[in-house]
Amino acid sequence: MYAELVVDEKIPACRLIILACQRFLDMRRMAAETGNEFYWSDEHAIEVCAFIEQLPHVKGVLAKQKIRLEPWQIWILIAIYGFRWADTGDRVVTIAQLEITRKSGKSLLAAGIAHYELGPNAHIGDDLYIIAPTAALALKVLEPMKKMVEFTPTLKEHYAVTDVSDRITFHETDSYAMILPASGKKQDGHDPKVVIADEFHSLPASIFNVMKSAQGARPESLFLEIGSAGYNAFGVGWDERNMAIEVLEGKRTRWELFAAIFTIDQEDFGNWRSDIVLQKANPNAGISLPLRKLRQEVDEIFTSPRNKNETLRTRFNVWGLGEGKLISRDQWDACLDKDLTRRLFKGCRAWAGVDLASRNDMICYVILVEMGEDIVPFARYYVPESGPWIEDEEVTALYMHWSSEGYLTFTPGSYHKYNSLLADLEADLEYFDVEMIAVDDREANAVMAVLEGKGHPVVAFRKNATNFSEPTKDIIARTTGRVKGLRHDGNPILAWNVENTIGGYNTADLVLPKKIAPNSNMKIDGFDAAVQANACRLQLVEFKDEKRKPNPMAERGVRVME
Repeated sequence: MYAELVVDEKIPACRLIILACQRFLDMRRMAAETGNEFYWSDEHAIEVCAFIEQLPHVKGVLAKQKIRLEPWQIWILIAIYGFRWADTGDRVVTIAQLEITRKSGKSLLAAGIAHYELGPNAHIGDDLYIIAPTAALALKVLEPMKKMVEFTPTLKEHYAVTDVSDRITFHETDSYAMILPASGKKQDGHDPKVVIADEFHSLPASIFNVMKSAQGARPESLFLEIGSAGYNAFGVGWDERNMAIEVLEGKRTRWELFAAIFTIDQEDFGNWRSDIVLQKANPNAGISLPLRKLRQEVDEIFTSPRNKNETLRTRFNVWGLGEGKLISRDQWDACLDKDLTRRLFKGCRAWAGVDLASRNDMICYVILVEMGEDIVPFARYYVPESGPWIEDEEVTALYMHWSSEGYLTFTPGSYHKYNSLLADLEADLEYFDVEMIAVDDREANAVMAVLEGKGHPVVAFRKNATNFSEPTKDIIARTTGRVKGLRHDGNPILAWNVENTIGGYNTADLVLPKKIAPNSNMKIDGFDAAVQANACRLQLVEFKDEKRKPNPMAERGVRVME
């Protein structure tokens, strides 16, 4: 059995797949115990596999040939369908999260599950919806379903299947499969038994939440989440993944959830050419994915570095590596030290960066503390309670959650007066031994006047490639190397900022961190502030200990590091 071979380390697998297989085996043992709340059904486990193996491949050299399930696919299917509740006989698993690298047959497997749910496993009126970020992506599941019907006359005849536009109907069971658009605003009122969420990492929260709640009354509902790693490690997909990992790690008990996350481990970073690492993230390596082709893809990381992030995302399921992403979420999370608190560093040497980029949205400051050879950032964030962020549903949900957790301060009004930030910064300047403060020069004058008036060493800092490149490279090196030189306390807003930061190297090998798009709500303020503080630490800014003159703008203007 696949799960036993994985746990016995006879098949290369990442930590999360090993945990999933061990959990499956533990559930099998529990199911055999008298009086347990769920049992194991060979009949249900075998039936779904046998049915799908009667369906055909739909393209390529195997088109029209019957599917032959691989051991890892059989494990997924029996884990979803084999466990049954003792009191009702209903399926235990109602949420299945499958994070699988590209070209591994995940859409074909989803199409097979869809046919099974509309045919042999259907009750009258069991409907199925396919949701995805775009209609084109949703077709990646519906089109194989259509081809399976076309290539299997017995299926079409037995269930009286008709195929019209974006809908497949099984008249025998009065059930159908159809695509729903990504916008969830007008999708209330549905009662699906099955939802297939393709590329779930990019799904808008609106459609995801609507379809989740729509299944509430269905005892044998199935919410099938399929896809590969996301460009950005935040949003619904990332939250679902983290919840699944907590279940696999035993931090939560949710028998109704099954998760198979094929990725790599932290120690595998850099070993891209290893066949074992390739097999961990690609369960069909050497089958539908020839190892020779996989090696060629990986070689492009070295011959064409601009393709590196996309290759790591789609071939190794490394999250948060969109175009130009400087630091992946996995790399940032590897620097987490949950024992770190401000209380440990009273009086310690530190530097500060203050980002004031937006007068009516997020602002922040970062205290960068020295810890031996490591650096530790502590961040504080502020947004005006009536700022434009309230127009963005997803950002609003994030801000409200962070505020409730104590990571974000709402300030009165619709724009910043900096009172809250300055009060907290003053307290931190007294607590830490801050050698220098770099302030974003775009809104620097008012804040600098207050800080200089109280005798603090402060300098305006202009964001350009010359100023930002070296301190940015230092942070990248400390977070992406095998030996970590940065530790953090897990501030979720700072992690979000890091996630949102992209950048490219110019011909002079300078890098400038920036947002995904100029007007994007995906903020990078904390990363910018950390870079500013790091520039101070690296002594890349010059401070002149001079008295602030009565009218600095008239006499010399804001001091700027050119």
